[in-house]
Amino acid sequence: MSKVEEIRNSWYSHRQVLQELLEKIDDKHVDFKPWDGAFTLGGLAVHLATSMEMFTKSTKEGVFTFPDSKPEFETLQDVRNIVDNYTQTTLKLFESISDHHLDKRLEMNGFDAPAAVWLGNARDHEIHHKGQLFTYARMAGVEEVPFFMKQPTKG
Repeated sequence: MSKVEEIRNSWYSHRQVLQELLEKIDDKHVDFKPWDGAFTLGGLAVHLATSMEMFTKSTKEGVFTFPDSKPEFETLQDVRNIVDNYTQTTLKLFESISDHHLDKRLEMNGFDAPAAVWLGNARDHEIHHKGQLFTYARMAGVEEVPFFMKQPTKG
């Protein structure tokens, strides 16, 4: 299995749980946020979807590529659709990345590191915020949440 496949599989094992978790949350909680200044539940999920796509696209292109705008949503079903669409786009981007891309150095906000490091950080970013969404879901009354990751697929 290539390094790219390892990174993709590790990330995807967490993304699938995010998708499962969002299915368990009632639409009325799309704008829930536990404190002033926090992301809304829907906004946090969209942030995860767009962030991983940005890091993957940047790895492919060899330079950080920031989105022009974030997708808008009104309902939790809109959020689920956005996450699903970005998940498919990100999986397709991973298919176009080779291990060679992972060695290319990328710079953002004064930090310079190989793309592999940025993708690892992006996966960790997703895990961190997914943990927050587990807390949001519990606060919104979800009693049964999925296990924190799926079994990664084999090459």
